[in-house]
Amino acid sequence: MGSREGGVLSEELRAWCHAQKLPYVSAEELAMREDLSEVQRAWVEQFCWRWDAFMASDGARELRLKTSLELAGAFVSVLRDVLGEEPFGLCMTGRLAVEDACDSNSIMAAAFMRIHGRDPWMPSDVERGRCDDADLERDCRLWNEAVAICKGHMGRVH
Repeated sequence: MGSREGGVLSEELRAWCHAQKLPYVSAEELAMREDLSEVQRAWVEQFCWRWDAFMASDGARELRLKTSLELAGAFVSVLRDVLGEEPFGLCMTGRLAVEDACDSNSIMAAAFMRIHGRDPWMPSDVERGRCDDADLERDCRLWNEAVAICKGHMGRVH
């Protein structure tokens, strides 16, 4: 699978979520929802298998990272999609802490996937040989920088 595959899969997931009137978050997060129909759940499970195959491929390592500002912007976009306008507005004005409204790590992971077409590398990916320590460090640095940007503009974000 080439590095373009992640973008194609991300777009497929985005379009499916839109058609199903579901928030555009990671397939793993969708799989945890209790309100999916059997058909939706089967689609999500099949997608997860395809996504895992991509993440195990060399193509996932070839993707170029966006900037921390782009990731912070994607975080805000995913947050709006997940929360809806009123709670989102409360978070943006500092009247509601993001972590009180949702799991900010899940939102950041969805934002990362949205702009990079892959999940962020985790220590378990290093252990499995999917990436090396330098790849993991780059993703962690980008994540932390984006969190710092978000904190500077909306209050508490983990």
